[in-house]
Amino acid sequence: MDKVELSLAELDRMLFGSYVAGLVDGEGCFTLSANKDGETAAYSAGFGIKLRLDDMAILQEVRRCLRCGTIGVSKPKGNGNPQASFRVRSIVDLVQKVIPFFDEFKLRAKKARDYAIWREAVQMMCRIKCRKVERQGCRHGGSRPKWRASEIVDFLEYHDALRSVRVYDIPDEIKVKKFTKSIGLLQLLGPRKSLSLNGNGKNHLVRN
Repeated sequence: MDKVELSLAELDRMLFGSYVAGLVDGEGCFTLSANKDGETAAYSAGFGIKLRLDDMAILQEVRRCLRCGTIGVSKPKGNGNPQASFRVRSIVDLVQKVIPFFDEFKLRAKKARDYAIWREAVQMMCRIKCRKVERQGCRHGGSRPKWRASEIVDFLEYHDALRSVRVYDIPDEIKVKKFTKSIGLLQLLGPRKSLSLNGNGKNHLVRN
């Protein structure tokens, strides 16, 4: 009986893990932030999911599944709906809980590119956090690891790479449809106009 229950529990975990991966493909966000306040620079990472407030029960299930993170509620903007957000900001939780989860339950959409870059940056940040040498005093007391110049450069490269992969790629079939639509417009305008391609690869009309 115990073996059957464990098997069913494992099956439920696998199904929900796949569900969460699909949810994150559409609604999740992997973030890297670099903020400078005077002479002090702060580098941080996070993972989050934002849904409508009436879907907060899903976020509570995700938090139970990952065993970390917090849930917050934000007021609606304009005519929008109130939002609920699940966030994980602890580097230790990101490395020990979030990364192993998404290593097991693979992302399928373009969010996988975000994750690959973000994962490398977070693991580097964890190595820095766990380092016991080269420590400097914190403004609010205590101490924290000091970042080396090469590590700052690496983090900023990860930060920029994460931004660059988020640029929207127009699928080829949509590009073809837009080109075909332009050809149809030319036929309506008559022989005095033709289609030209500018330096940015965009279609525009020019007079013959």
